[in-house]
Parts: sequence; C-alpha cells; structure tokens
Amino acid sequence: MTTIRKLFGDAVGFGERHCLDLRTDDGDLVAQNPNENCPVEILVSEGLDELSEKPPGHPVYVEIQREFVGDRVVGRVISATCPDEEQTP
Repeated sequence: MTTIRKLFGDAVGFGERHCLDLRTDDGDLVAQNPNENCPVEILVSEGLDELSEKPPGHPVYVEIQREFVGDRVVGRVISATCPDEEQTP
C-alpha cells in the first residue's frame, strides 16, 4: 500500500539531486522545484560554503532534503558545478 507520505516525498523529490539555477528572494537563495507537478520551491540553505558568489551566475548541484522551512523544502549545495550528465530543468 502506498502511503500519502511516500507520494508526497516522491512529488517533492526528497533525496534527489539536480542542477539548478538559484535566485535571491528576500535574502534567501531559492530554486524552482524541477518536478513540474510540485509547487514547493527549494530553499537552498545548506552547503552554502561551496559557493563563491550568492547567487551564482550558473547552475549548481543541489540535493533536496527531508526538511521544510515555512512553505519551502530545504536544499543543500553538493557542488558549485554540475556533473556533465546533468541538465538544468
């Protein structure tokens, strides 16, 4: 049986890693969720020491965490550069 928690986690993308463009919103770094069916934005608030500029002028590699701040899911910067095989949504 599929639980609501599992369906929600799949939609939000918990644990997934993506190459994302970041922007600032009231001093926070945020990214659009790459899942078009998920209205939850990503608040990139962990791993910021990987970034030399905020927001960076290029996509960065972000992992979606299992935590929320307000109405945004938390993201962690894995790398300031994206793997070659990743594409920006």
